[in-house]
Amino acid sequence: MANKKNQLQHMTWKEVSEVFKNDPVVIIPLGSMEVQGPHAPTGDYLVAEEVAGEVCKRSGAYCVPVVPFGNSEYFRDYPGTISVRPDTLYNWVMDMCTSLIEHNVTKIIFVNGHGGNDNILENVARDIRREKNLVLGRLNIWRTATAQMKKDLYGEKASSTGHGGGIVDAVDRYLFPEDVKEELAGPSDIVKKWEAFDATGIGKVDICGIDGYVYTNLVDLSVQGCLGDPFVSTVETGRVLFERMVECGCEFVRRMSASDMHAKK
Repeated sequence: MANKKNQLQHMTWKEVSEVFKNDPVVIIPLGSMEVQGPHAPTGDYLVAEEVAGEVCKRSGAYCVPVVPFGNSEYFRDYPGTISVRPDTLYNWVMDMCTSLIEHNVTKIIFVNGHGGNDNILENVARDIRREKNLVLGRLNIWRTATAQMKKDLYGEKASSTGHGGGIVDAVDRYLFPEDVKEELAGPSDIVKKWEAFDATGIGKVDICGIDGYVYTNLVDLSVQGCLGDPFVSTVETGRVLFERMVECGCEFVRRMSASDMHAKK
């Protein structure tokens, strides 16, 4: 789907130099390599890569190669998960941004496909604001589907779209249908209790109606690594979700293109 003309790795340095004279938006796509249930591919960074490429194709932004590994500590129990330490990811992304900024790039968006990266990316952005006087942007592609959109797509099963079922695997079915192996998914084995706690998510428990935190891993709640319904998604659902991600990405680019991203002191 991606247009190579908008990917810096397919351009010469002289072509890149000319592009940078126009103060373009540059997208850094990121994701992770981790368990997504027993049926979906571990390389969910591939979705962020596809979204970034399609956004660039439609909006005129540019992108760099995807950062495929993220901080996935709570998924380490599953083979295929590759987790990097927070300081590793921070330094990698900071070096990428510095390399762009020193050639006068002022408009950078992280198109992120893994929630475990969000806080690290914010730390990078905060430090760049303080040190380089630039304000960066971030879009988490898995948070582009609103509650109403999920209800429209899934109906009464909207609450069954947890990790490994419903959202990520839907887009995988659309983009990489040959990589989805639905026959490997078994019946739900989600555990709602961990010791004396009512588990509400990975590392989250209910305490008097609010979120408390007990640092469990995914395997503590589901041995097969799935907190959603692996059978609820369709190719069409994946297409709609992907288009929504691209729509949000293009709007982000449009607004950043129209903005002076230097911090106002």
